[in-house]
Amino acid sequence: MPTSFREYVDLASAIKGILDNYPFGNALLREILQNSDDAGARHQKFVLDTRQHPTISLADSTLSKTQGPALLCFNDTVFSESDWQALLTIHGSNKRSEDHKTGKYGLGFRSCYHITDNPHILSADKLAIFDPHYEFGAQPGGMQIRLSEAPQYSDQFQAFHPYFSASTSYYDGTIIPFSPQSIRVLFENFIRDELKMVLLFLKNVATIELHEINEDGVIHWATASVENIHAIATDRGFSRGNDERLVSFRCIIDYHVRDSPVLRHSWRICHSILSAAETTRIMSDQLGFAVGNRLDEEKLFSHVAVAYPLDKPLDTGEGRLFTLLPLPIPTGFPLHAHGIFALMPDRQSLKNPNERGHTTESRENFLVQWNNSIFDVFLPKIWVHLLSILATEDSVDSLWPVFPTPTNDVYLRKLPDARNFVSSTNALAVLDNEDNKILDAMATASVAIFQPPLSLVSLFQTQCETGRVTKLTPLSLRLALLQQRTKLQTLNKAARIHLLEYLVVTPGGGVEFIRDLPLLPTVTDTFVACSPSVSPSQAHLLVSEAAGSLFRKTEPSMIALWMLPPNVQTILCNPQTCQLVGLAPLRPTDLPRLLNPLFGISLHTGSNISLESSGLPASWFADFWTWAVIENIEIPPSIGSSFLIPIAPGDLLRRPDAGLMSKTSLEESHRHALERAGVPFVDSTQAIDERYLDQIPIDVVRPASDISFVLNQIQVNRVLPEHCESLRQYFCIHAVAAPPLMQDQMDIFKSLSIFPIMKPDHIGVLFDKIDGDMIFLTDKSSLIPRVASTTFVDVSLDQPAKNLACLLQPNAFSVAFDEIELLAWSIPYLSIQPPNILDSLLRRLVSRAGDLGSALESLHQQPVSPSSRWIAQNRSVGY
Repeated sequence: MPTSFREYVDLASAIKGILDNYPFGNALLREILQNSDDAGARHQKFVLDTRQHPTISLADSTLSKTQGPALLCFNDTVFSESDWQALLTIHGSNKRSEDHKTGKYGLGFRSCYHITDNPHILSADKLAIFDPHYEFGAQPGGMQIRLSEAPQYSDQFQAFHPYFSASTSYYDGTIIPFSPQSIRVLFENFIRDELKMVLLFLKNVATIELHEINEDGVIHWATASVENIHAIATDRGFSRGNDERLVSFRCIIDYHVRDSPVLRHSWRICHSILSAAETTRIMSDQLGFAVGNRLDEEKLFSHVAVAYPLDKPLDTGEGRLFTLLPLPIPTGFPLHAHGIFALMPDRQSLKNPNERGHTTESRENFLVQWNNSIFDVFLPKIWVHLLSILATEDSVDSLWPVFPTPTNDVYLRKLPDARNFVSSTNALAVLDNEDNKILDAMATASVAIFQPPLSLVSLFQTQCETGRVTKLTPLSLRLALLQQRTKLQTLNKAARIHLLEYLVVTPGGGVEFIRDLPLLPTVTDTFVACSPSVSPSQAHLLVSEAAGSLFRKTEPSMIALWMLPPNVQTILCNPQTCQLVGLAPLRPTDLPRLLNPLFGISLHTGSNISLESSGLPASWFADFWTWAVIENIEIPPSIGSSFLIPIAPGDLLRRPDAGLMSKTSLEESHRHALERAGVPFVDSTQAIDERYLDQIPIDVVRPASDISFVLNQIQVNRVLPEHCESLRQYFCIHAVAAPPLMQDQMDIFKSLSIFPIMKPDHIGVLFDKIDGDMIFLTDKSSLIPRVASTTFVDVSLDQPAKNLACLLQPNAFSVAFDEIELLAWSIPYLSIQPPNILDSLLRRLVSRAGDLGSALESLHQQPVSPSSRWIAQNRSVGY
């Protein structure tokens, strides 16, 4: 006959195995909190009792060791009969069938054995005391005492004073005392590390208090409470249902430690759960087989939640994973995240992703894949919802700090995938380091852009490569701006230039990207678009500030280069690139069409016009020539007919091809005399350097020696007597190098009163003009006859004066008369001389008869009648 042969469990050894997997620390208080929350408690209190209680009337003498200092845990719910029964079975929790409760295996409570060998639970009408070492005499293994029997064991119940009195037969709550070991340190660690956050995802518990009680009374350690619990109780008690659910609320938690001020923290909390059917489908798809009811068996469902601080961001690395209560698993995320994670038995870590069992249907693989689903599917969905809520309801300025940051953790690295957070969008992703001014300009132009932080750039880069997101590039910006051309018209100058700079200078860009976009600033402070379809003559000219100021009235659409950054200027001015978009640098051939419209008069009506008739200020012309020299402008001959040169005295403009006189090498008195006589000079008041005019490839500035030009310009009626000496000096100096004069020039020359003239009845030389024929004389003592239309020019003076004679007649010296030659020449004109001149001539003829020789023979042929005085005076000489 078979005999009984069954396994037994050594209770103490089993508990030791649990404790080996449940390290002592904050987990102890978390487990108590979890049980209280599962029981529906609203208030949780932890009390360090440092008192020593009596040991006479105890339920068992071995319990005297529990009457010293203890940790008391209170909540405001009572145990049901099923709760009591659940405590009797290790690994047999009644919570496995209650999906609104977190615990599953009844192991969490056993962590209390870290600090006591005899856990007590007082709730409703009973006190239960555990005895895993089977030391109790009457009830080895543990006992349960009804509170109606409390007076018999008054010292036993004294440990619960003042929270419970032995005279009470019912306690509306639960008290769990533990004999303490290092409870002070446990309190301090819990307050420092978890008290601020531990209420975030709990469904029921809204207040946690930590106190100490001694012989002198109660000492407050810390309190955390949900300040707005009445407003959010329903949403906070988020429970599983058949349909998908999504809730969001703001949770305000007050935090008070000892005598410090109360700190208030505001959190945005979002909960989400998919339907059971959808959750099953997702798991089946990911595992590759139908999972059936395995989720229910493992008590797994897709409830996830996130909590983001609204007052100040979490410190780096402060984000934690929760399963309602915080797990010792930091994430580095900017928020706390809750999920029904598949945990290791000690609830200290997620299932090892490297231990998946031998088949895809193994429990280990199933649980690992469940965790993957939380990070791949469930958490991203609620996280995206959080971002939307923060933007619309909480007015968070920047959402980027809320995005998950990359991590190397096998599980966590699955979540920060841009696919989870970015849908296909027209917004441009700014993935390179761009100037904020350029980004502001894009935003002002209604170009949708977003700039992820550096930690997320690689994630969005991947999405750009797949085409779900468009990266900001010159091409993508150009396409966006083409759709916002109307908006571009409202942008200010700085914004347009920033956009222009990005399109042209950024790698991958170029001048072709600005086609048809009104981004180019003009000299009239407007903006134009460029197009390669225009003819070369219609190209927009690229000009400097000086040129823009000069020609803005003529061509207002010229491009104002000086308004653009230097790097943009360099690219636009490249001849090979500017022609691609209908731009061109200012060329010499452009000057006529720029200049001609400036003068509202005919350009071919003389050498000079009045400044007033040009409609331009005198300074404009000085600016023109300064610009031409500084920018090394090649002035074409075709502008010779434009009245561009202001000449003295400042109210006239002259055509370059008409020429003007150089002041170089001219004495001031000479220049002044010439200028007064009508010879044009550059107006010195306009600071136009003659060297500027040398840029013109025509003979504009004439040298000081150009007597022909001077004579062509002199207006005789403007020559004043006081200037004649200066004019004479000028011609004396420069006549030696002068070419022969034209007849009209000679006529002007002779009309100047600058020549040394000898006249009848005048002793010596006087300066006058030349009238009629010229007789050059080398002897100042010569007697001058009176002969009509004849001027006697003295060539006996110094060399400069002789230069005048040569200019009058190159052979003046070879045909010049000395005294004898002039006397001989005068004989035919004796008959027309007045008496006084005739007497003088005859006397001189007689005195020089020996030198005259045969010339005297013609004297007898002259019908002359000397005066009686002359006859009487010369009779003695035999005439």
